[in-house]
Amino acid sequence: MTRGQIVLITNDAVYTTTEFNGDMFYDYYGKEVIEGLKSVESYDDYFDFANKFNSENFEYPEQIVYQIGELETDKDIERMKILFDMSNNYFENWGSDYLYIKNISTKNWDFVLRDGDWDITLKPGEICSLNFGRLAKDYDGNNRIEKHIKEDIVDDIESLGWTVREYDDFIEISRYSPAGEDLTETLDYKSPLYEQLDDLYKYFDPDQHAAEWYGQGRGEPNDLQTLLDDAKSIEEMYRELRNKLWKR
Repeated sequence: MTRGQIVLITNDAVYTTTEFNGDMFYDYYGKEVIEGLKSVESYDDYFDFANKFNSENFEYPEQIVYQIGELETDKDIERMKILFDMSNNYFENWGSDYLYIKNISTKNWDFVLRDGDWDITLKPGEICSLNFGRLAKDYDGNNRIEKHIKEDIVDDIESLGWTVREYDDFIEISRYSPAGEDLTETLDYKSPLYEQLDDLYKYFDPDQHAAEWYGQGRGEPNDLQTLLDDAKSIEEMYRELRNKLWKR
């Protein structure tokens, strides 16, 4: 049975529903939950929607909505930050297969995700869907690239001379080497970026790269030493990129 909870963040508190036990993945009840949350603008909206959802689909007799934390003091906020760290004690804190979360507060809320998934920032009015503390891959919505590849990361890549192009499922980075080789790399935003960059650096062999290009007649320099020096420069470019974004 696929379980799920519906979570609301307001300026004053955080609420969740009881754990609905059955078919809470996106392609079943999840679609209904997302559509319902789109219209939630207040706690009363949330309360009414959660109880209506229960009466139509589960008919649990007990209380459906619970407050899990206030947001009145700095201590309250820090406690919620710990709760929103999905990488730490997820099953003790949440446990459900799916969490459908809407932020109707006036501030951004950061979530630390599990297993190397990019941390996300849920802005006011946005909805996200998490599956065991990771971004749910069966729901797009606000689960988009800007939540994974943060603006400061794109800025860091561009600060090293790379051009960044963003797509729905990946980013493409490109740069010319000193000898004019057009370097283009594709990075899957659903996988940890630093691991991809680390592999790019670790598995680049300058000698092999120069040998592969030598004598190909595709506009590369004809001098082997120039190609070797250029390949070492490319290796350094990859190293700088990996180090700049290490563990990001």
